[in-house]
Amino acid sequence: HEGVALAAGPKGSEYWRFLTSVTRGLPESAAVQVVATEGSVANAFLIESQQARVGVMQSDVAAAAVTGQGVFSATGPMSHLRAAASLFPEPVHIVVRADSGIERIEDLAGRRLALGSPASGSRHTALRLLSLAGVDASGLAAIHDGDTATALAKLAAGELDAVIEVVSAPWQQLQVIAARTPLRLIGFDAEQAARIAVDLHGLVPLGIPARTYPGQDDVVRTVAATALLVARSDVAEATVAAMLELLYAAAAERGGVLAARLSRERAQTGITIPPNARISYPLIREGIFVAGRTVEQVAAEITKRLDEFIIDPKVSVTLDKANATRYSVMGNVATPGVRVMDRKVSVYEAI
Repeated sequence: HEGVALAAGPKGSEYWRFLTSVTRGLPESAAVQVVATEGSVANAFLIESQQARVGVMQSDVAAAAVTGQGVFSATGPMSHLRAAASLFPEPVHIVVRADSGIERIEDLAGRRLALGSPASGSRHTALRLLSLAGVDASGLAAIHDGDTATALAKLAAGELDAVIEVVSAPWQQLQVIAARTPLRLIGFDAEQAARIAVDLHGLVPLGIPARTYPGQDDVVRTVAATALLVARSDVAEATVAAMLELLYAAAAERGGVLAARLSRERAQTGITIPPNARISYPLIREGIFVAGRTVEQVAAEITKRLDEFIIDPKVSVTLDKANATRYSVMGNVATPGVRVMDRKVSVYEAI
C-alpha cells in the first residue's frame, strides 16, 4: 500500500506520544510515519489542502471544520475530511490551584489562562467553551501559548490561574505535578454539560472517575471530545484499512493502556437504539427516529440531514444485532420462565 504520514501534534504532546508508541517497532514495509504538527486545527487545514493525507483530530474540531464554524468560519466548510476510526475519549480538563477559589468556568473571566497552542484542538475547544459561558477571551489577563508541561509548572508556581486541556485521562503530566502541588479540576453541572453537548457538536458529557488524579476524591463531571483518525476523502479505502490493521495489531501486541486506548472494538462501536427509538447523531440536533424503518431508509434520512452541513455526504447503515422481544410464561405450566420471541408466536404455542 502507499506510504502514509500520520499528522499528530507537537512533539511531546499526547497525540505525538500515543502515535509514536503505537508505531514504534513497525516494519519499514508498513511505511507509516508520525509527523509533528501544531495540533487538531492544523491537521484539518493540512488534510484539506493536501499537505497531509491522514491525521488525528478531536471530534468537535472535525465537526466545526466540516460545518465552517469556530476558527473555520473564515475559510468555510471543509469538504475533503473523512473520519476513518474512533480512537479514544478526550475529556476537557480545567485545572486550577486547590487554593484558588475558582469553582466554575465563569470564574475564569479576566484570569491568566493556558489554552493550548494557537492551532491546537484544546485552544479551539477552550475558546468556544469560554464563549458559551459568557467569558470574553479578549478580556483575559493573559493567554499562555507554550507547551502543556510549562503551563502546568506555571500554574503550580502561581503564574497562571488555570490550564484548559482536551486530553485523554489519565493525563500523565497532570498526575506528576498534582502529586507535588495541590491542584483541582473544575467541571460542569448536569445542565451545563447537556447544553454544551447540544451547542458544540462533537462534545458529549463525561465524568472523570474519582482518584484519577492525586487529591481528586470525587467524580468530575465534564465534557469530552473523541480522538478521531481522519483521512482525506481521496485516500484509498485499502490504504486506510491496511494502516488501521497495523495500528490495531501494534497496540494489541504492546497491551496495557495502549491496547485499551486503541482497539478495533472501540473504533467500530455502533449506536444502540434506545427504547424511544430516537438515536443521537453528530450535527443532527433532534436525532433520528428509526422505529419501523429499514437500514436503507435510515441511511437516506441521515444523508438528507447531513447535506446541510457536508458536501455530498456518504452514509451507510448496517444492523449489527437485533434484540428479540422476550415474554414470560407463568402459572401452572410445564416449563415456566422467560422466552425469546424470534418469530410470531401464538398464546397457545407459548404455553
